[in-house]
Amino acid sequence: MLVLLAGVVLCRTYWVGQQTAYAASAGGQSVQTLALPRARGDFYDRTGRRLTGLSPQYYALCLPGDAGYTALFPYVPYAEQSLLYERRNLASPFLIQVDRDLTAQGITTCTVPQHFGGSTAAHLLGYLDSEGRGVSGLEKAYDDLLAASGDARTVTCFMTAQGRLLTDTSPLVAVETPGTGQGVRLTLDADLQKTLQTALQNQMDTLRTTKGIGAGREVRAGAAVVVDVRTGGILAAASLP
Repeated sequence: MLVLLAGVVLCRTYWVGQQTAYAASAGGQSVQTLALPRARGDFYDRTGRRLTGLSPQYYALCLPGDAGYTALFPYVPYAEQSLLYERRNLASPFLIQVDRDLTAQGITTCTVPQHFGGSTAAHLLGYLDSEGRGVSGLEKAYDDLLAASGDARTVTCFMTAQGRLLTDTSPLVAVETPGTGQGVRLTLDADLQKTLQTALQNQMDTLRTTKGIGAGREVRAGAAVVVDVRTGGILAAASLP
């Protein structure tokens, strides 16, 4: 009977030890979730033509260690290289902008459509800051709506205590919050807007080169607006400089 009890105690002790070791090992593991930038909604003219531009922007996953740093450095824009260097020794993965899709090279890469202002009605549409938020014009007025257009996506990594991906796992890209897909349609006509901008510039050039002082030679700024008299909608609006 005593031998049996001793055996039970030893087995229990071994089981507890195994669980403790497993817990200690698991305690070093972590789940790292990284947020991708959201695609921004666009502006369209009255016929549905896009007034803002789109180009692909790539974000690569950099895993801890010199190997990730070395593999990514040639593809990271100059402005981001110092950030890559600073983070190369971190124990956590991070996302960094690269100039191309590196999926074929075994590097997890996500594509985000980049929204940028075009030359048509730029003074009306406004501008974005370095974080991609509207800071002037219609970009600022409709910032919340446009910022919610694209899906909010994340990249989740299951990491070991040494900062490596767990065996048999790979980064998981998922949609956390679906985007609204909304943009803003204006009363502007893209063709008429371009024509008005050119006409205004030509008229100012003509005044400066053919008229005398007090008759237009001193002109340095100008503005013009075309309005639909039936609806009151602005079809084109130009302002120089």
